[in-house]
Parts: sequence; C-alpha cells; structure tokens
Amino acid sequence: MTKPKELWQKVAGVSKDRIFRLDEKDTFWQMGETGPCGPCSEIHYDLGPEASEPGRENEPFPSDAGGRYVEIWTWFFMQFNKDVAAP
Repeated sequence: MTKPKELWQKVAGVSKDRIFRLDEKDTFWQMGETGPCGPCSEIHYDLGPEASEPGRENEPFPSDAGGRYVEIWTWFFMQFNKDVAAP
C-alpha cells in the first residue's frame, strides 16, 4: 500500500518539505464513540508571514501562527467501524 506522503510527492508533485505528518489526534476522524472512522488528509494554504498576528510571523507549520495557515480541504477515509468495547 502506498503511503499518502508518497502519493502527494509522486502524483501531485508536492516537495517533501511541504508535507507534514501529524499525530493521530489531528489526523484520525470519528463520528462518535462508535461508528465510521478513519484517517484524514488535509490541505493548508500558507498566506505568508504578513497574515500572521504581530510577533508570530516566523512560527512554522503546523502552528496556527495567528491566521497564517488556513485549512482549505480535508479528505476523510472512513475505512473502519469503531464498535463498543467489550466489558
């Protein structure tokens, strides 16, 4: 199975330095305690240092930097189904 990072590089031509792997807290989506769930992939746009709050111009992604990085797209891959945990 091809990893998303490899797909972004090979298919979309995105350079390695613009692809970030975040932890599960940020990249795994579920509807609730049970039900459909799975990983997600997001696209953010860098509005540049001038869009940052004063004093936050040099904060790197994934920091919000006070409005510099804007999420414009998210793909959810509902490939799992979370069941109630057995007692």
